[in-house]
Amino acid sequence: MYNVQVNHEGMAENLFPDPSFPFYIFFEDYSALIGRTLNCHWHPELELDYVLRGGVDFTINGRPQMLTAGECLFLNSGVLHTARQREDMESALIMVVVFRPSLFAKEHPDSGFLRYFSGSEESLVWDGAGEEEVPVRLALERLAGLREGEYGYELMCLSEISRIWLYASRRMQQGGQRNDGGAAHGPVKKMLAYIHDHYQEKITIDQLTAFAGVSRTQCYSHFKQYTGLSPVAYLNDYRLSRAAALMLETECSVTEAGYACGFGDSSYFVKLFRQRFGVPPMRYRRERKNKL
Repeated sequence: MYNVQVNHEGMAENLFPDPSFPFYIFFEDYSALIGRTLNCHWHPELELDYVLRGGVDFTINGRPQMLTAGECLFLNSGVLHTARQREDMESALIMVVVFRPSLFAKEHPDSGFLRYFSGSEESLVWDGAGEEEVPVRLALERLAGLREGEYGYELMCLSEISRIWLYASRRMQQGGQRNDGGAAHGPVKKMLAYIHDHYQEKITIDQLTAFAGVSRTQCYSHFKQYTGLSPVAYLNDYRLSRAAALMLETECSVTEAGYACGFGDSSYFVKLFRQRFGVPPMRYRRERKNKL
């Protein structure tokens, strides 16, 4: 599992262990994530998600997309997305590949290579079942089997991702899920940033709307579209995820964790925590630490 670092704007950062090679593969085990959920975020890099086991429900720029084992998802730069393990699945394991187009043309930003990365499609899904997709599925499986540090690792990564990307770019020429122009992306990212910066404090809808320059109606509509939650539900969910992480990373008490993450009422915090994670905070801490 890889710990995706998200800044206050909801943008994933520091994705590459080696900045000189903007390509990285990691494996996301959703059963090990807090709430089996990857919170709403975005990044300027391109992303491929290949489901190795189980199933995941994505929300991509407000649009639901279900993936199961053997299916692959492409996400374009700047796309807001969240993902949660499907409730009818016991587990979910995804190989995630993130890379920048500069991987192919770092020294020549005007290179003809970049025309293959200039599409406006926000996402593309393929199931690997068609005859023309077999070479792509095999390339994904070879990527999954590579080990960082082995001789030729970078060259093998470039070889396989080139094969996969050629197929993806051809598919996008035929039409993928088009980007809606991103009219609401800016306000949503601003509201996420405000929550991530101020979740320890009291936050009102009026503060969110003023910061993002939207109406109350737009605020509720944007949150529902892009996160699947109301503003208050998203705020509580974010606070709960931070509190759960705090209890695993420190020896603070349940009450201290709640207060540190913006819950002024300990009983209310415990009630929401149980609803979110299915167990009370102390049991959650004990069971998760026993698994580490």
